[in-house]
Amino acid sequence: RGQGSSHSTTTASSSAMRSRSWGAWLGCVAAVPSALCVAAAEEAPTIRPLDLEAFATADDPFRPLGISGLHVGCGLALPAGALNSDVEGIAVPGGGRSSATAPLVAVDVPGASSSSRYFLEHDARLPFPFRAGAFDWVFAEHFVEHVDRAAAVAFLAEARRLLPARRGGVVRLATPDLALYARGLYASADAQSSSPFLEARRAAMTTGPMAGANAHLRAATPAALLNDLFRSYGHLYIYDFDELVAVAAEAGLLAPRGDCVAERSLFNHSSHVPDVAHALDDPVKAYESLYVDLVCGELRYASSKSPPPGSRSGAPEEVPAAAAASGGRSRTPSTSSSSWWFR
Repeated sequence: RGQGSSHSTTTASSSAMRSRSWGAWLGCVAAVPSALCVAAAEEAPTIRPLDLEAFATADDPFRPLGISGLHVGCGLALPAGALNSDVEGIAVPGGGRSSATAPLVAVDVPGASSSSRYFLEHDARLPFPFRAGAFDWVFAEHFVEHVDRAAAVAFLAEARRLLPARRGGVVRLATPDLALYARGLYASADAQSSSPFLEARRAAMTTGPMAGANAHLRAATPAALLNDLFRSYGHLYIYDFDELVAVAAEAGLLAPRGDCVAERSLFNHSSHVPDVAHALDDPVKAYESLYVDLVCGELRYASSKSPPPGSRSGAPEEVPAAAAASGGRSRTPSTSSSSWWFR
């Protein structure tokens, strides 16, 4: 995924970022092996079209393939163990886009221990074309801020539909944390003096692939850095924990209408889907992110019979900027292919 956002809505900024010469990530970025982490081969993969209609009408089309979850707004990442989905199609060897052949494709990676990855070109503001209960988890990192609030409500309702009705599952969300930015803006008596958190933001946005586009941020005031969060990169709505909980409640996931509980989490950590957090949480985004697990159905009672601290019915726990920045284990990129690209 690199420095760019994992957009699931088409924006000018996402198109510009995807035109860069970035190799497609064909695995996750964890240094420690995981069930969802599979190293990629250097040789270019092949794209194999799949029958979306057959998958849409099947009772359980993905678990027999080793796919347990839905990865929304995957951007440049195609980890194994998930159906990866983004509004932007993947470029196929020899030119063209995967959607020219089929919206649902298998990406066959020569020499990899798990040779096939799966990708669906789909606008996540719309319902997914699969039966209820198709997945055990839904993961969306830096997606909800790219759609308006009403679309986020609809997305969370759809995510719950995709989990088993009784057994349940987890919707894991990561999004820029408004509380971190607000505290960073007024961390000192002089608002013109930037906080360590905002300086970390400045450094992240003015180095690497986005350095040229964000040159204006090198001397930006703290207020300008906060406005950049709200007005750039296709962002439409920024959340803190309480607002994300409110959206989940409106979507019918939380009591009294729903059967989910909102648990505040951390980078690379989840009480219920640790392999997912370990494999898919992006360390590049950890310093600024709010992590929330919506734990649904019977699964919410798996660890304890009472909601954990930081859940919807308890007092939200604050995540220090230092904890978000450090994020636990250090990570290194997996092998990538330089012969095919995302667009």
